Amino acid sequence: MIAARILVLLGFVLLTAATTTQTQLVDAAAQISLPGAAAGIASAVRAIPVAIEERNRLSAAQKARGGEGRVSFKMLSARVRANKRNLARAMARRGYDASSVKRSEHRMRAGDWLIIVAGIALVVVAVVL
Repeated sequence: MIAARILVLLGFVLLTAATTTQTQLVDAAAQISLPGAAAGIASAVRAIPVAIEERNRLSAAQKARGGEGRVSFKMLSARVRANKRNLARAMARRGYDASSVKRSEHRMRAGDWLIIVAGIALVVVAVVL
């Protein structure tokens, strides 16, 4: 039963990831008045490939020094945090201001709400299984 739940949830996540851009996810979260979720989605979606790249770099660097190439979570998270700090500094130096970000003016239609409700129902069914 637990495996079925995980597979259903994983399928839902993969379907969403395959058919929706990061911009669309963030805009959708912002439109339904979830600005915190919008920022979280944007960070999470971007952080996953960045973390994978960083893990590969750390592993290659260790192998080049004669190590086994194993990367601990502590090493990876320290490196990702350092990259985030560098990005924040670069944005601040360039005068980036979050208030200048323009949101799209698309309004949620009935079909959009139906998809959201269907997605929530799918998650509920997966959890209840």
